[in-house]
Amino acid sequence: MVSSCGQGLALDTQGMDPELADWLERGLFASTSEGGAGLRREREGARYTLAIADGNTRGTTAWLVGRTWQVPVADYLSGRVSVTLDECLDGSLALAEWDAIPDGMLGLAVDGLYPGDPGYPLVKETWLELRGDGNGVSLVADKLDAVLREMAVPTAPDLVWVAAVGDLMLERGVGRLLAHEGPQAVFGGAADMLAAADLAVANLEGALSARGTPENKAYTFRSDPAYAASLATAGFDALLVANNHAWDWGQVAFLDTLDHIRAAGMVPLGAGRNLAEAACPAEYVVGDRTVRLYGIASYPVETRGWDGSRVAAGADTPGIAWAASGGADAIKAAFSPEALDIVFFHGGGEWTTGPDRHTMERYRGLVDAGADAVVGSHPHVVHGMELRGGKPILWSVGNFAFAGMQGTPGGQDGLLALMGFAGGRLLFLRPHALRLDGPRVDRADDAALETFWLRSRALAGG
Repeated sequence: MVSSCGQGLALDTQGMDPELADWLERGLFASTSEGGAGLRREREGARYTLAIADGNTRGTTAWLVGRTWQVPVADYLSGRVSVTLDECLDGSLALAEWDAIPDGMLGLAVDGLYPGDPGYPLVKETWLELRGDGNGVSLVADKLDAVLREMAVPTAPDLVWVAAVGDLMLERGVGRLLAHEGPQAVFGGAADMLAAADLAVANLEGALSARGTPENKAYTFRSDPAYAASLATAGFDALLVANNHAWDWGQVAFLDTLDHIRAAGMVPLGAGRNLAEAACPAEYVVGDRTVRLYGIASYPVETRGWDGSRVAAGADTPGIAWAASGGADAIKAAFSPEALDIVFFHGGGEWTTGPDRHTMERYRGLVDAGADAVVGSHPHVVHGMELRGGKPILWSVGNFAFAGMQGTPGGQDGLLALMGFAGGRLLFLRPHALRLDGPRVDRADDAALETFWLRSRALAGG
């Protein structure tokens, strides 16, 4: 509607932010009659102006009353993660406000920039401008100023970046190289991305202990506890311990592992001295958002008969959060709409190229119960992904740093998934292909991501 306030001044509130319009109506024009005109709409790039005028333009007062961030969007299966500003402006791409990205789509970086980055170009501002002078205009200006001072203009979305990588095994020279030469020597181009992320998580394969007795398994891994500090230095915040190597050297080494991870300033996920501890999330506050990381496992019996369910944590017994032994129910009960809940799940079959029906049911069930993302490991092979109601499921991110994978079917390829969340949902996904070489890993060419996208599309088509 158009409301007037003496001296021929008028303010058109149609199309304005409803809250702003309501405040202006109630605070300035409650006793005025409808009518008048003089609103002029101007646009220069992404800047919008609402102008109130009485024909006299000798004085100008302006207030910033609104700000929104737009992002180019594409189907999550498109494989696109970044575009140029020219592509955004020529009309060839769909744009959405950052908090209204349609289901099945993800945001794209603009020339490598994201909302909130200095110089991000797709910012739409709404200004309320009062032109003219004289007593009437001054009176309106004073009233507007009093109202608008109380209104908070939105700030940039506070993106939370979570880096997720797969299987990390510190034997066979990986831990020694990491301790002596540092993260760059082992993780190559992935090292800076892990350090820059708000939170970084890997799946730790094996015990951190000098004690214990090896179990009757095909492979039993145990590493120097001092390597925990090296992982913390590399930027890891939490390590998934709910996996098929957590108990490689028995209970004493398992409990040592939990203690050494915590002593290094990180948090073990999915493992504890009882089920309550194993299912308890690691909780962080990043900006104004609470982030909770969970760990859980459910994988097939190994060829030598090792069954992960036998080390499921119980009410009074240590172990891992096993999905079918109360782990899934305990985790689901902890989900909260007020937090960003991310689950790291060690499951599925080894050396497979996609999830089986049981794994899909487990992972999707967590999302349906409130998880905001699920990240899988265990197959040693990169699988695809899906968005379920806007929430990502990465079926398997493969290996990260794991010597001895030469000649295996897909074991030398890994994925570093950088997930950008805001407003409680995933906005951006930046997958980076990795290539393992002995005890080292490094970023691979983006062309290596094609298998990841092909497997994602195949799942969507099925």
